[in-house]
Amino acid sequence: MQGLLLRLSGLDADAESAVRVIAYFDSLVRDHVTVRGMAQATARLAQCPAGFADGSGGFVRALADGSVEYPSAPPVNGAARPLPSGGRVWLEREGRAHGLDEIVLERFAEAAAVAVERAAGPAVNDPALVELVLAEGAGETERARALRLMGFPAAAPVRVLAVSGPAGGLVAGLRAAGRHVRETPMDVPGGTVTAVLADAAGRSGRGEPAGGIGGAEDRGTGAAEPG
Repeated sequence: MQGLLLRLSGLDADAESAVRVIAYFDSLVRDHVTVRGMAQATARLAQCPAGFADGSGGFVRALADGSVEYPSAPPVNGAARPLPSGGRVWLEREGRAHGLDEIVLERFAEAAAVAVERAAGPAVNDPALVELVLAEGAGETERARALRLMGFPAAAPVRVLAVSGPAGGLVAGLRAAGRHVRETPMDVPGGTVTAVLADAAGRSGRGEPAGGIGGAEDRGTGAAEPG
């Protein structure tokens, strides 16, 4: 279905085309496409930039050719729709709007909300579980069980990060890229850091850009070892 809808310029603003747009975004949801991938697909479809704001200061902007930027601020102009998570999505079309822009933006917002919810995950978010995973004295069985309770799939590598400053933007950015993330503040000698656990590949099954987290430690959920 995605291959059948490449550009709005080839569609009339009628009910049949609207149904095709709905089916297009439904297919993105079924394929578990990340928010970044949805922005790219929307930009290709609309043939204008499309973007996503996570509500914590992180932005993803896709161009019509599929390339992606990470701006420091959203555009001043553009049609936007809010998300339940506090973020929003937008289209940046120059000139007159296409007759299907409203439904494209509506379906983009709904699909992005699903992707954000999936990335956050329904698993337990107990800080004690994060501490157990990182504890030097934890056994392999206990560590693997804690990771499973937090929603990390069995035998998948997990990246561990220690963030000395605010971690909200990093966590939101990882989730926007389809990563499964859990975090908690931890006391360390000299102060407090935020421990962030993220799966090494997005939920789409494809690797995503590291997003500035290179050099962190990878741990397998089945046999994690303390650093």
